[in-house]
Amino acid sequence: MLEETNKKLLNKSLKGIVKSSVIIFFILLASNIVTYIYRLIIARYYGPEGYGLFSLAVMVVGIFTAIFSLGLTDGLSRFIPLYNGEKKSSKVKYLINYSLKILIITGLTGGIIMFFSSELIANKIFHENNLTDILKLFSLLVPITLLINIFVVSLVSFEKVVLQSFIYNLVPNISRVILITTFIILGFNFWAIFHSYFWSLFVLLLLSFIFYKRTIKFDSKDNLNYNGRKLVRSEMFNYSMPLILFALVIKTNTWIDSFAIGYFLNATEVGFYNSALPIATLLLLTPQIFLQLFVPLINKEFAKKNNHLIKQMGQQVGKWIYAVNLPIFILFFIFPEAIINILFGSEYIVAANSLRILSFGAFIYTLASSSEKLVLMAGKSRITLLNIVITSVIGIILNILLVPRLGIDGAAISTASIWIILSIFLFVEGYYYTKIIPLRRKMIRITAMGFISLGLLLLLRSFIKINILSLIVLSLTFFLVYCILLLISGSLDKNDWMVIKAIKGKAFGMRRSLKILTKKLNYLNFSKEKQ
Repeated sequence: MLEETNKKLLNKSLKGIVKSSVIIFFILLASNIVTYIYRLIIARYYGPEGYGLFSLAVMVVGIFTAIFSLGLTDGLSRFIPLYNGEKKSSKVKYLINYSLKILIITGLTGGIIMFFSSELIANKIFHENNLTDILKLFSLLVPITLLINIFVVSLVSFEKVVLQSFIYNLVPNISRVILITTFIILGFNFWAIFHSYFWSLFVLLLLSFIFYKRTIKFDSKDNLNYNGRKLVRSEMFNYSMPLILFALVIKTNTWIDSFAIGYFLNATEVGFYNSALPIATLLLLTPQIFLQLFVPLINKEFAKKNNHLIKQMGQQVGKWIYAVNLPIFILFFIFPEAIINILFGSEYIVAANSLRILSFGAFIYTLASSSEKLVLMAGKSRITLLNIVITSVIGIILNILLVPRLGIDGAAISTASIWIILSIFLFVEGYYYTKIIPLRRKMIRITAMGFISLGLLLLLRSFIKINILSLIVLSLTFFLVYCILLLISGSLDKNDWMVIKAIKGKAFGMRRSLKILTKKLNYLNFSKEKQ
């Protein structure tokens, strides 16, 4: 009986993940397309130096935001679903309101410190005088970003994943493209980059606050007594305080490569490197799609001690991530020059080898992304912090040794090494604390189908000259062959077919909705003409 109940819960959970994931996929796809349009405008219109200065400014804001977040946003993503699973709405409300007050104070403090240290950072660390005024403008983003994170994490924790994805991923990126185009036309020149980025986040703050207020309703008032509030604060800070360093070290892991290039080389080389890095990190998009709803679901089931269901969800999601990312990784590894040339221009092809190295590291890391969420679910934030500290120290050492000798390829080797080492840690720890490895045997069969598809791709490549059109045709052919092989090889299990049916149902549902909307619009137009 228990097994049958778990099966029904698994089906419901997987359907929930995939139904939201279908919509999120299209939102994130559109978001990434718009993001690359924005990056391409910067890279092509302002050149590698302008693109490099922009990357350095975003990096500095990220570091200050990590320091002054106090780890509270990560704590919220754990405790809101946990308290919701325990039906303790008053704790959730108090937790959010308390976090808002704290982060307003720390955000303003961090912004002021960044403003007055801008000249020191620009001249003494990066040797770029042009960076000073940019950092002063961007110091205003520290409190804005912290507030955005509170509202966005709250939406995700209440399982408003589609809404959060639309607001957080699509709206600011569309705003940036519109704003930078407008500012360029108005003659803002170089400053168009930074004003477009700044005002897009301001728009995001307003929208995230509005949707937070309208969509999240609490069942009860904040009626906790003194001891109840003290307990909530104690639980929150015991979990979150280690994550202050965790968030900072995460940013170190994220930006140490660009930091080292900016310190040892120059902003132009940062620009070259940041043509390869965002392409490679497209592989991280797949875990982002599936894990957004996976995280609150496993936290809720963890509160109910339903470990069997968590294991099944983790393995299935891990398989989906692998199956989607394998062909993407193959394309990045085989055609890096063509991809960079199409997106950023021939000037940036020097980063082709970096793209190969980064893609390999990112692909390995995506396999461990589910394990990372499982370790955090188990409340082992200190272990996760230790992982990041160790890999950050390794990354710093590798960048110091390799960037002066190998340039941007040295930075790529360092970053890929960090991802691979961190993945090993996460796999081991995920199994140790939860007895779950988010991998399935059928992934071996998926790998075989990927290599067969690769063989056909290499054969066709030897007969075709690579340009934009031929790369698109080859890629589509490769994906088509890969999907057909998955179907005929038995790589899909009953849960996969259930998901495919759910996607099909979702697609037909969207189609029916569009038809209904079209009929209504036609009726309204007809009524107006009649009047």
